[in-house]
Order: sequence, then structure tokens, then C-alpha cells
Amino acid sequence: MLDTCLFDTIPLTGNKGANKWLWHNGDTNYTIDVSTSGIYWVKNIYCNDTVTDTFEVKGYIYEFRKEYICVGDTFLFGNKWLQTPGSFIDTFQNNLSCDTIVYLNLYYLNPAPDSTFVKDTICLNDTIQVGYKKYYQSGTYYDTLRYPSGCDSIYYYIDLLVYKDTTFLFDSVCDYEYSHFFTDSFNVAG
Repeated sequence: MLDTCLFDTIPLTGNKGANKWLWHNGDTNYTIDVSTSGIYWVKNIYCNDTVTDTFEVKGYIYEFRKEYICVGDTFLFGNKWLQTPGSFIDTFQNNLSCDTIVYLNLYYLNPAPDSTFVKDTICLNDTIQVGYKKYYQSGTYYDTLRYPSGCDSIYYYIDLLVYKDTTFLFDSVCDYEYSHFFTDSFNVAG
């Protein structure tokens, strides 16, 4: 079977060594011209044998594609830069000069929240881990973590307070007495 694409009109030919030809439409010429897509056949009749050749003429070639982009990235489809997911259709010319209709489904790769706010308090000599980084000093930090896909995905805003001094207060109380610390009252050891 010979595959070809349809431009306007193309000739289909039988085998030159045959004595007679019989086409699908009853034509008996060596060559016929076709102008529509479809499947065509010719019986090449020899003295003691018949060989059938089949031709498939395609009007268009269809291609279905699935692509992924990171949030904020773009994808070139034909002559258009796409930056949001969706379904798109465009027509291209392939290496046989046939029209190829391409259906594209564009998706985000691992969509993530825009940002995460972390506010924490730790004691001196402690650390807090966000992603792969550890923090141990008071401050405000900005960090971007990547998903394994390579997309920038989560933006962290970290507000960290480290208590540097710890004061121990000692007091003793007798039974049925209270010790006061700011607005709290205690009557048991602890």
C-alpha cells in the first residue's frame, strides 16, 4: 500500500509491466487522476496472473500531543507562545508538504501554592528546617523550593525569632500557698 497526501490532483499509476489494468471505479487506463482522499486499488492483469495494488490518499494527517509547562513558563506552539493550560489546534506542513492538524493539550507541571508563610520561635542552639535548609538565627528569610520536575514551586517567607536568654526562676511555696508569676498563680512544684 502506498501512502501519500493529497495536494490538488495526483496521478495513480498501475504496474507498467502489466497487459491490462482495472481500477476500483471501472477505469482501464494505465494512469488515473484523483482529487479526493480515500483508498484506491488497481488490478494489474498479466498473462497468467493478477496483482492488486492499493493506494491510500490522505487529505490531512492528525497528531495529538500532550505537553507540560511550569507555572510562569511558556510553550511555543506554531508561531504562538502559550502560557496557560488548555486545548489548542493548529495546522502545520510536514516534510511531505501535507497539512498536519495538531491537537495540543497543555498542562501545568505540579501546580503549587503561590507562597507559604512560616512564623516560628525557637530557643538558642535549636534549628528549624524548611525544605533542605536549616535556620538558626533570628531574621526574615525568602526561599524558593523546587519540585523534582524542576519547576519553581513554593516560595517561603520565614519569620524566625530565636530566644537567646533563658532565665530560671526559683521559688518555694508552703502547702496551701501560691507563688505568682506575672498573671499566673502556682501552688504545686513544677
